[in-house]
Amino acid sequence: MKLKKEHIYMGLGFFALVAMGKKKAPPVDQVQPAEQPSTRQNLPITTPPVEEPDLSDEKAEQAFNEGEILYKAKEYEEARLKYQEAFDLSGEPELLFDIGQCYRRLGQNDKAREQYNAFLALKPSEEDVAYTEEILEAMK
Repeated sequence: MKLKKEHIYMGLGFFALVAMGKKKAPPVDQVQPAEQPSTRQNLPITTPPVEEPDLSDEKAEQAFNEGEILYKAKEYEEARLKYQEAFDLSGEPELLFDIGQCYRRLGQNDKAREQYNAFLALKPSEEDVAYTEEILEAMK
C-alpha cells in the first residue's frame, strides 16, 4: 500500500505530539480496533456508471405516435390499443383521455365515461377538466 502525503503528515504530527509529551499513546490493552469503513468508501472516485436508457419511454412514445396516426385515419379500435400500450408503459394521464376519445368514436359511451372519469381523477389542468366535463355533459 502506498502512503499518500497527508497520511505521512498525519503520522508525523502524531509522533511529534507524543515526543513533545502533549499526548501519550494509550496502553496497548486499552486500544480499541479501528472501525472498518464501508467498502463503498474504499472505492476510488470515478464517474458514475452510465444508466441504461429507459426503453419504456421510447416504446411509449412510439406507441402514442402510432395511435395518433391510427386515430387520424379513423381506425379507433387500433388507436385505442396503441394508446393503452403507451399508457401501460408511461402512466401518462392524458392517454386515458385519448382512450376515452376512441371509445366515444366507437360508440362505446360507458367505457368512454370510465376513461374520462379516470383521467379527471388524476387532477389534470383546469382547462383539461373543463373540456372533459363538456364532453361528458354532451354524452348524456
